[in-house]
Amino acid sequence: MADLFAEGAQINALVDPALVAAASISSEELGGLAARAATQPIEQAGWMALADAIEGLSAVPTDAELASALATGANDDLIEAALAHPGGPAAAANDLRRQASTVTRPVGALDEATTAAAPPADVHRAIEAGCLLVLNAPKVLANGPAIALDMGAWIAPAGFDADAAEAALTSASAAVGEDGVIVLAGLGAAVFALALDYGSDESRVIASAMVAFARHVTNGSSLKKADALQLGLTAKRAKAKLGPALAILPLSSNGLAACQAE
Repeated sequence: MADLFAEGAQINALVDPALVAAASISSEELGGLAARAATQPIEQAGWMALADAIEGLSAVPTDAELASALATGANDDLIEAALAHPGGPAAAANDLRRQASTVTRPVGALDEATTAAAPPADVHRAIEAGCLLVLNAPKVLANGPAIALDMGAWIAPAGFDADAAEAALTSASAAVGEDGVIVLAGLGAAVFALALDYGSDESRVIASAMVAFARHVTNGSSLKKADALQLGLTAKRAKAKLGPALAILPLSSNGLAACQAE
């Protein structure tokens, strides 16, 4: 992925519109959100598996058909319901597939202050599941100009490359302006490039430090000593500065394709 998305893009061109439209949630709701997001693909797969299990049944199923349906996950009640369906088992299977398509990923949004107060493990689980929009959510919802930055490109053989990160963030800030949004993508790639386990405490600490550095460059917030040490830097004081919003969220397939085309 290129460091910068094409200038002039809007946030909805980069990310899942459902995620951008996510309603605000509390830090207490975050753990449940991540858990529901983790089970969403399992629920979808379950409906699809049941559809496959009954699709091969005829109106008057043979013993072999019944044995196959039972072996692939159907139970007696499901088989009975499929046979009683007005359209037969094939129509029942189609209904199950439609049900699978209605299972959507739960999404939520946290502002920066709430994110800071939330359990870091829950924040990272939700980001990894693609169900959480964080940092300056109100500005993101306005669907203004946006640029995506690949945080993985900030990792050099020696570790975090502050010069590369600052250059990318400064360029992106100038491109979208105060009303724009910088999407911080590739957080997982950055962690992996540092040879860290994404689910470890160490990875969460370094990820938080990189986001703190991004906030310092774009919005002038202080870079605390603890975060600076994680990046091999010195602490930096806050400075008055108006800049674009930051959002941490996964790119949509269209947004990723556009970034790769740059």
